[in-house]
Amino acid sequence: MEFKNDLDLAAYVAAHSVLSGTYKDLDGNVKVMLPSGAGSALDFDQFRKDTNPSITDTNPPVGADIYPGSLAKGEITERYLLSDIITDPSKVTNLVFQRDVGSKMNMVGDGLQFLVYIQKTVITKGVKGAISRLEINYDPKNVAKNGYYTTTSPVPMYIKGTSFKVDVPVEVPLDGVGENLGLANIKAPSITYTFKSDKSMDVESTQGYANDGVSDGITGVTYDVICEVVSTYSTQEAVTQLPDTVNLFNGSATGEIALAGATDYFENVMDGIEVTLDDYLYGLNETTRISIDQLGISKVIRIPKNYLIPVNKFKINTKYIELVKTNVNYKVVGVNGGNPKQLNYQEKTNSGSYTDKSGWQYYPSSNISALVKMSQGNIDVDISKGISILASGIWLNRVDTYYSKVIKITPYKN
Repeated sequence: MEFKNDLDLAAYVAAHSVLSGTYKDLDGNVKVMLPSGAGSALDFDQFRKDTNPSITDTNPPVGADIYPGSLAKGEITERYLLSDIITDPSKVTNLVFQRDVGSKMNMVGDGLQFLVYIQKTVITKGVKGAISRLEINYDPKNVAKNGYYTTTSPVPMYIKGTSFKVDVPVEVPLDGVGENLGLANIKAPSITYTFKSDKSMDVESTQGYANDGVSDGITGVTYDVICEVVSTYSTQEAVTQLPDTVNLFNGSATGEIALAGATDYFENVMDGIEVTLDDYLYGLNETTRISIDQLGISKVIRIPKNYLIPVNKFKINTKYIELVKTNVNYKVVGVNGGNPKQLNYQEKTNSGSYTDKSGWQYYPSSNISALVKMSQGNIDVDISKGISILASGIWLNRVDTYYSKVIKITPYKN
């Protein structure tokens, strides 16, 4: 085909061209962009939504509970501890905040963050059985995860300060597939927050369940939402995360440890920090020591970023350390010029005693204590055990405390 001039050629090409393009969305599905409108323009707005969706597109709110950003990416900042009181699901728990939140909840940055979990109770033919802690899996796509309660409600929960009015309840249901137990009778649990005129907050749990619905004695489980930490929060742009090869601390220390490279609000430590302990708990002046393996203490502790809140402190023996409290066999060994006599102990019960070859009896003055405390960019991991001594029928006027040392701290990624 011949054309009189270049303009005719260009007009022919334009008239017979089909503008299109293909791409993959976030789920891996191939999508096609086709011309639309009088100008035959490609729909790049749909392309943007499919490949780089906004928070609203992928993390829709559930009532007042919103998803303001990713904690893992450092988009949540300025978390100040307001309460670490664990709520009681059997009654209304009043939380008195540790900081002034303002008479209109206007001194909390963007709002409040709530760390919650599920208290699960097994029921067999109408009889209540074992009670356990069940962690929550937040998944907007509502895909069940084994060993978790899956919900489409954002968890941790984030509620803007402007959503709170005095004496107006704010209820957040944990909608979703839950444990996906396949039972016929199901109700999602919820938790309600009510801001009070004295700037405190009432927290109340409404029980959910999953059971077989048998009228003369159901079998299944009940779910109660427990709130364990409340803090303020603000948002920011994502920050560069430190790799797990970076040592935030490397050495040997007790007490408060400054984390080199960690930001004040721990925004840049990926999913949390991994604490490595010394192989031993050490006694007075480090003259004696006990192997932590023999005490059943894990040498490596992972603390999720959720709990890395300045001024937060919590016992970790039920969350991150498996402590064996019965039938523990261990020995105290003299070191650094200390008593060279090896003392072999067996702890039969929490109130049991230990007897050495000289007839001295050693009693645990307390169970093993494990406590983590945070301040801005610092952490204190304190694990200790007290021992009282009875020698020849006479109590020695002392309690020997064996304490841990931290030798390394790094970020970690799940």
